[in-house]
Amino acid sequence: RPEHPWGRWKFRATLLVLAFLNMIAAFLVEHVVVESAWLKRASHFVLNKKEPKNKFKIIDKDMLADLEWPPNNQHNWRDYQAFSSSLS
Repeated sequence: RPEHPWGRWKFRATLLVLAFLNMIAAFLVEHVVVESAWLKRASHFVLNKKEPKNKFKIIDKDMLADLEWPPNNQHNWRDYQAFSSSLS
């Protein structure tokens, strides 16, 4: 049975088109879905997530909210000098 001359090329062209469509889909997922802030907000709303669960993020949030953090080292150094001079 003779093979149609365009049979192999049609298959190869289909593979190339599928590879190109896969590249386009991956690009769209990477740049539209993954980096979208609105999708993150929507997922947090749906999952009813109000606070971070990661211990580091909880501590970081507390430190950013505390206006006295980090403590001023100059005061601590003066207190240390006064304390050390009172010992001598």
